[in-house]
Amino acid sequence: MGVPGSSKGKPNAVGIVAVCMILCAGVVIFLELRPSKAPATVGVYFTVDDGKTWYADDAGNCPPYNHNGQQAVRCMVFNAGGSDFAGYLKKYTDDVRSKMLANIPCSNDELNRGTLVKRPGDGGWVSIADPAGQQILQVKDPSHPDAQATDVLPN
Repeated sequence: MGVPGSSKGKPNAVGIVAVCMILCAGVVIFLELRPSKAPATVGVYFTVDDGKTWYADDAGNCPPYNHNGQQAVRCMVFNAGGSDFAGYLKKYTDDVRSKMLANIPCSNDELNRGTLVKRPGDGGWVSIADPAGQQILQVKDPSHPDAQATDVLPN
């Protein structure tokens, strides 16, 4: 006894449709379950020599960190008049850095107090919660002190 509408030796249209649907479902499942490519990491600048030179690295690095045996900190690079320069350096206190690395949340106040900045060549680090730290964040064009410099990110 056969399936109504089919004749012996000829493929059944319902069977063909069912096989096609199973193959399509398999393709969809494969595409959904395959490992996806990791998102491209965003690069930012770091320095190991107080901003004299800088290099691009993964933004996921939490400064200070070890780079080829040297302590690296974030280097905020700016452009003014066609020239790039290190506007200020940035790192975190040990407490805030360890929380960040362990994915433990910090309050905004704690993060502000634990984010340290300095200008290249300056001696000490200052919290961005301090008025002096806020002043460091205002990077000006060296040749036009009334104009803001524009920040630069790696390509």
